[in-house]
Amino acid sequence: MQINGTNNIPDYVLSNTILGLIIMRVTFLILIILFKKKKINLKNISITALFLSYLFLMLKITIFPINIFFPSNKIYENGLGQILDINFNLLAIGNYNLIDFIGNLFILFPLAIFAAIVLPQKFGEMKPNLILGFSVAFMFEVIDIIFNYFYMSNKIFDVDNLILNFIGYVFGYLFYKTIIFRNNKIKRFT
Repeated sequence: MQINGTNNIPDYVLSNTILGLIIMRVTFLILIILFKKKKINLKNISITALFLSYLFLMLKITIFPINIFFPSNKIYENGLGQILDINFNLLAIGNYNLIDFIGNLFILFPLAIFAAIVLPQKFGEMKPNLILGFSVAFMFEVIDIIFNYFYMSNKIFDVDNLILNFIGYVFGYLFYKTIIFRNNKIKRFT
């Protein structure tokens, strides 16, 4: 990470390996809960495995790696927030390359579907589902700015990402309502 023309190397980098271990532990806990509720079947295990795989990939792309600088690191000599950056330029969407555009558009697409299938009482209807989608998209951007402030990553708060993430989430919810739910391709998680 470069600040004031000086390269600063993190003392430790939290990689997605740590995330993988956490996801494996969560998977084990979910399977125990399903077993205790006597809801172990191929459908529930498949949905759980798909959701946790998606969660791993989403967090790997959006959050990790995380740079850790110990308090004695020279990066802190200039204080915090030296590379703080926020992009409110809505016209920057036109400057995205195709992969970034599609990635930002569809990163939350599956989350809308999983939320409605796994927790239909809470997220089967439009309003709570869309509130969840906006909250998650906004949370990613807030995490970016916090990590940037403390030199944990070099990402920025980008309104374009927020908009594209939310639009993709809306597409996911519409896909769930029009294709999956109406045609009963996948019954709800019960």
